[in-house]
Amino acid sequence: MIHEDSPTASARSLVQQTRATAAHLDFHDRADLLRNLVKAIRDAVKFDPLQGGRAPAGHEWELDGMAAVGDAAEGYYDNAVRAKLQADQQ
Repeated sequence: MIHEDSPTASARSLVQQTRATAAHLDFHDRADLLRNLVKAIRDAVKFDPLQGGRAPAGHEWELDGMAAVGDAAEGYYDNAVRAKLQADQQ
């Protein structure tokens, strides 16, 4: 059982709130939300003391994996910005 004040419970709540919020955003704002969520998690791993522990394969392994996700989120955001600009010009 997960204690309601635990970090895991907070994370689950955040996921639920994110899903509910994303459903009300336009595609451009969803891309921005995704980009910012990925960056926040990466920054926590890179800069903050990790109370929950590090990845078994090491800190750099975790950051490398997140870099790939971050690059994908940035690429998606860039594409969304371009698509929004094109749609606004029509």
